Amino acid sequence: ENVQDSQLGSASALHTSETERRIQMRKRIIVWMLRQHLAIAWTAFQNSLSTAKKNRGTVQRVLRWVAHQNLSGAFRQYYECVKDEIRVKIICTRLVQRMRQAAVFKMFSSWKTSRHLKMLARKVSYRWQRCKYFW
Repeated sequence: ENVQDSQLGSASALHTSETERRIQMRKRIIVWMLRQHLAIAWTAFQNSLSTAKKNRGTVQRVLRWVAHQNLSGAFRQYYECVKDEIRVKIICTRLVQRMRQAAVFKMFSSWKTSRHLKMLARKVSYRWQRCKYFW
């Protein structure tokens, strides 16, 4: 009986050690699988970050292009407006100069005889007719 008990004891010890070995092996396999899943998840996360960065760069380039197009249109419109204002200012300046010249001429001609007044009236009317074409 002692032999049987010792065999049973050694068999149960063998069974226990075999069970422990299997448990340890399963734990290692589970740890290995978890590391594999973690590595896959980390790679997917890195890929999503690089894709997001690439997409962000593309969006920023498109937005800069759109802003440039809008800004160039606004600048073009501003340029046309300023150009028109300069043109109107030059025309007004010329008109005021002609009006001053006409007034000075009228003043000098009033000192002359009435014959000169008729001539002045014709010249002034002629100048006013020429000024109408600027508008």
